[in-house]
This record gives sequence, structure tokens and C-alpha cells, in this order.
Amino acid sequence: MASRVLYPPTIPSSLPAFLASNGILKIPISFSKFNNISDFSSAHISVVKKDTNMNVVNTSDDVVSGRYRQAGIILNVPVQSETVDGETSYYVEITANDLNSSVYGYSGWISGWFYKIQIRLSSVDYSGSGSQQSWLNLNASNFSEWSTVCIVKSIGEINISIPSFDYTYSSNTSASDTQIFGSNMVLVGQYSCEDTTETLAYYRVKLYNYPRMDDDLPIDDSGYIYNTTTDINEFNYTFKVNPSSDVIRYIIEVEYNTLNNFNDSFEIDFTLSQIQLDPIGAQVITVDTDIYNIFDDISSIEMEEDEGRIALKLYAADTTPYSGNLCVRRASSRDNFTVWEDIKIISFKNQTINSSSIWYDYTIESGVWYQYGVQVIDEKNNRSKLNTSTSIMRNFN
Repeated sequence: MASRVLYPPTIPSSLPAFLASNGILKIPISFSKFNNISDFSSAHISVVKKDTNMNVVNTSDDVVSGRYRQAGIILNVPVQSETVDGETSYYVEITANDLNSSVYGYSGWISGWFYKIQIRLSSVDYSGSGSQQSWLNLNASNFSEWSTVCIVKSIGEINISIPSFDYTYSSNTSASDTQIFGSNMVLVGQYSCEDTTETLAYYRVKLYNYPRMDDDLPIDDSGYIYNTTTDINEFNYTFKVNPSSDVIRYIIEVEYNTLNNFNDSFEIDFTLSQIQLDPIGAQVITVDTDIYNIFDDISSIEMEEDEGRIALKLYAADTTPYSGNLCVRRASSRDNFTVWEDIKIISFKNQTINSSSIWYDYTIESGVWYQYGVQVIDEKNNRSKLNTSTSIMRNFN
């Protein structure tokens, strides 16, 4: 091995939280431009509990693996490499067996603890004989300085319940596709962790047609959702689709991040067997439909293009009083009218549909075609068939 000064390695200042039950923590590592992989033979690792600076290294040696720890430092740790997309990166691993807190009587990674980790490089390996502390003192010139500190949190098991799809996911089991039957297209669920301080930070929900191919684009994507409700650990998303039949199969992918950046995802493979409510003969009309001149002196295409809006009204030929809720949805030419959003729910109590007021959609864009639809909706989000309008467009002045 070439004789060369070893410079301290570079490691991240922090890493995402990881599951204590995984047992192994992988730490990315890079080297000074003045060193290369042939300049050292192994690494040393120091691990302490962050809030107390207590050394938590297991001081019993593991002769089989060649990891020696009696001096409170993990010696002879191999620097491993992996190549992804032609790029080679390096890392070291800390195992649960490397840790043992005699003060607390715990061994391995402890859920809820933050750890401070430092690494240095060594051009010589400890042979396994003689005092490790004496060997460290004697070979000090063969070691680099310690790296900066990396902080990481170990967390307990995570459980996620999605009762709206009769699905339960646990981080201590591998996620698998499960065919289920659902009654609606609302994902409602709950996140929990053994470490109650490790709350849900944000999540993302994607919907795919079945079967899903690697290059398939989602037919609905929630984007990242940050909870602003009182229940920070809640999943709640209404899918913006209009199922094309009463029975259809989908795949849902749920990705989530916790407070300290633990990231994971799981999939739900399910068949939607819709509960269809009885439809009602209501429709969304605009000035383009001009039924009975309802919009006279209130709105016109010219007025709407000046104001950047569309005037909307519910209309039904049947003037029998109605009690219930109607949901107005909207789709656009931006995605070929595949994504339908709920934009307004109108409640009726022994009223005619035509008694509802005209209202305005100010969230449209110039030059984009829009379709509106209306359907009956109940308190469980079960719906009737969607009665859609023709496509309309406004060009703003």
C-alpha cells in the first residue's frame, strides 16, 4: 500500500431516520481528492448517543466478522462500493451487533434515539492480538483525522391503516399487492409509529390503471400533501377520476415521509365495485346552453372573457322539490378530460334544483376547454353516474 497522508472522509451531516429493526445502517462516504481507495485498508467508526454523548459501541469483539470493539471504537470496518448507472459510490455499515449501551442495559439500535457518528480511515488493520488501545496509540500516524459528525435517528415500527380500502400496511413486513373491493374513490387512513414523536410529515398518492407498466404515467397524482388538520398523522385524498364502469381495477401507490425523513411507499391493488346512487336529472348549464335565457342580463360570453370566469347554474326539467347533496365536478383538455375534480357541493332541502343560485368558476385558464358534471353524493361519498356537459372554452381579453 502506498505511503500517503490520509485525509478525513466526508460524510453527510445527517441521514434520514431508519427502522431500528432493519439492523444495518448504511452511511455514504467520499474521500479527499488527495486520496484514493488504495491508500487505506479499512475505516474506524465512533457512535455516541446524541443527547448524552455516551459511547454506545458494543465493547465485545466479533472475531468472525473481524470487527474489533474493545476500545469503544469499531475497528476494521470495510469500505464497500456499489455502482449505479455507471457511477461508483462508497459506504460503510454499522450493524445492530456493533451497539450495546451498558448504562441503560440496551443492545442494538434503540427506537427514538438520535446517534452521532464519526468515521476515520486507516491504512493498517488491527490483527486481533494485543491491547486495542495500545495498538491505536502506536498506529496513530496511520489514521486520518475524524470526519465531521453525522446525526441519524432510529425509529420503531410503522403501521398504516387504510380502512376505506380495507388495507393495513406494516413496515416490518414487505408491501405486497392486495386485491380488495372498495365502494368509493376516497383514500382515508392513519399513520402510527412506536416512537410517537416520529409523526407523518407529508405524503403523495398516485393512481394507475391495472396492470401497471414501468413507464406508465399515473391517471391521478395528488402531489405532496402536508397535513394542516388537527390530526397530523391522517391520510385523506379524494381521487379525481370518473370510473368508466361499475367495476374497474386500479393500483394505488402511496409514498410518505416522516418528521425525520424516513421515506417508504406501498401499493394497493384493488377492484372498485361502485355503489351507485340513483341519478337525478340535473345538469350544469352555462350561457352556452342558454336554457330559457336564465343568464340574461347576468352574464354573457363577452362578460365572462372580460372577467376571466364562467357562470354556472344547476338545471333540471323536473321541478319536483328535492332533498340531498349534488356534487359539481370539472375536467379539462389539459389531460384529455381524464381527471375530474370536485369543485362544489350544493345541498338541497325540499327545494327545486332550479332554485339554486348562479355561481362563478374563477379558476379557469384562457384557451383551455372545460367540461362540468353533476352527480348525487351521500355522506359516505357514494355517488351516482356523472351527468356531463359539453366542452366550453373562454379566451380572456
